[in-house]
Amino acid sequence: MCRGEQSSPAVERDKGRGNTKAIMSLSVRKNYSAENLETAVRAYAAGTKIGRVCNEYPGVPERTIRHRANLLKTGMTLRKPRPPPILGENLESDLRDWVV
Repeated sequence: MCRGEQSSPAVERDKGRGNTKAIMSLSVRKNYSAENLETAVRAYAAGTKIGRVCNEYPGVPERTIRHRANLLKTGMTLRKPRPPPILGENLESDLRDWVV
């Protein structure tokens, strides 16, 4: 979803009364493929304007495209957050190697 787009809430119909009420989902599922995301990021990083990229890949959020392109430019990798190891990197890797 790019500028100006908002996700529409799921609509639930009350069967007994015929009323409709909007239910906002707490978790928003991504509606784009990994290939579309990668292609959109590469296009934006190559210099294509964000509006054109958003039009070509409508399900990919603008913020995600910008964030991933920034990671690509700086050479950083996308990592899942985790707490720092208690034992330290060296001891933890030694222990992991010993167990395996």
